[in-house]
Amino acid sequence: MEEKKTAQIKQWENYMLKLQDTHFFDVIRAYTGAIKTPFNKHDLLSRLVSFLKQKEIQESIFESLSYDDVTLLTAIYYLKAPSLNTLMYYLYPATKKNVLAHAINLQERLLIYRADASKTDSDIAMLYSINPVLQEALLPYLNIPFLIPYEEKGEKI
Repeated sequence: MEEKKTAQIKQWENYMLKLQDTHFFDVIRAYTGAIKTPFNKHDLLSRLVSFLKQKEIQESIFESLSYDDVTLLTAIYYLKAPSLNTLMYYLYPATKKNVLAHAINLQERLLIYRADASKTDSDIAMLYSINPVLQEALLPYLNIPFLIPYEEKGEKI
């Protein structure tokens, strides 16, 4: 189990290191503050991981989750690196535009990342996974009932 988590964290770190430099440094600055020179991207990433592992930081991140955030995160977790098309199927009647915008928002908040190794930027080819640094702490928030449509009281089917 620990080997799998380590491999997932390595995959996430590789994803982060492959970001364009300007985007990578913006993320680091946003979460950990100013970047002192000289710097090493791997050291900066280690600093980010340490920051994200702090219990109070995780609690703050999770307190900001909306119902829609939890629904999308639940789908990504239980569907195991789904594509945008798969997410659209499970989150129907959500539109591609809305699901993609929400996925991008969760990426920017470091809750998910693109797990695919493909060079394509096609929306359809993107595979999403939960950030493994946050995953264990996030699990209590993720429940399959978020993926099951429900009937509101008084509403006829």
